[in-house]
Amino acid sequence: MEKVVRLGSINEFLDGQFRQFELSLLDVLVGRIGSQWYAWNAQCPHGAFNIGRGLTKSGKAVCPGHGLTFDLINGNCIEEKYLRLTAYKIETRGKDVFIDLSGDMSL
Repeated sequence: MEKVVRLGSINEFLDGQFRQFELSLLDVLVGRIGSQWYAWNAQCPHGAFNIGRGLTKSGKAVCPGHGLTFDLINGNCIEEKYLRLTAYKIETRGKDVFIDLSGDMSL
């Protein structure tokens, strides 16, 4: 799998919305709020469920398998504080958006 992948044009990402992308063997959730970009592994860290199927309009995703809710701003699970999504770096170059899959960017 390529480490840096083009996701699309900046104008394809509406402010406040997250989109799911299937990148080879990895599903990711990508969105922006204002000028801040966020990218997360779409797999629930508690199990193999795709949280992208539970996207809400309030910047959260609900795991369809366990019902756990994840904050897509900080990646933290609301109910189980020890669970956190894997973060990836987003880069914008001109009008294009890229994701760097080379490693977990979580703090």
